[in-house]
Amino acid sequence: MKVAIIGATGFVGKALVKEASDKGQTVTAIARDVTKVPDLPGVTAVSADVNNTDMLIGILKGQDAIINSY
Repeated sequence: MKVAIIGATGFVGKALVKEASDKGQTVTAIARDVTKVPDLPGVTAVSADVNNTDMLIGILKGQDAIINSY
């Protein structure tokens, strides 16, 4: 399953990224500062501005699930 997590570097977001990775999901971790995204198996960090809807649409295409922890 491909999961996108918006706000992947916050308190809740980091926990969600870890949980999804632990369960073998393919994770797109969306954050302003990708250097703060945990380095875990199956996790790809993507820098994005959540206010740029065109950018988000492009990132979110093809995902099976989207979690917003922003």
